[in-house]
Amino acid sequence: MKASLLAVVAAATSGAEAVLLTQGAKEGTKEAIAFSLKEQEAAEQGFGLPGCDKDTYVRYKTMFCSGTAGEGGVKELKDPYFKKLEADVSGFKKEGNKELGWKKWMNDAVVENSFSVCHNMIAPFAQGDSCKYEFKNEAGEVLPTDAATLFGVSTTD
Repeated sequence: MKASLLAVVAAATSGAEAVLLTQGAKEGTKEAIAFSLKEQEAAEQGFGLPGCDKDTYVRYKTMFCSGTAGEGGVKELKDPYFKKLEADVSGFKKEGNKELGWKKWMNDAVVENSFSVCHNMIAPFAQGDSCKYEFKNEAGEVLPTDAATLFGVSTTD
């Protein structure tokens, strides 16, 4: 029902008015989200998308895009390295418990924290990487979105 309703809404707003973007909410299924040209232009200018305002993006970026560069550095949670982690259910088979793995945790974290648009839709407006999106004010100046700047966290001792 939800998929057919989204298809009708997308069909009604397609063409010159909107672009149909898809996201894989679960493996093998797709949900459609249509953004109007006005919303796309706003995203290109640094004003975000509906569902990914600056506050939501700051939380998303802090959780999934924070890390340190270089050898021995801390990887971002969005790093492809973590997608290789598989669920290890061998030790949990006895009592019905099971470890669900990284993919399940990441998908749940994105959905439960309302990061879906920031995680899946903002990348086309940020050189293909959602961690590099830049919010701007009305004057076109880039606004800080990193925790260190916003919250006064020192990165040096």
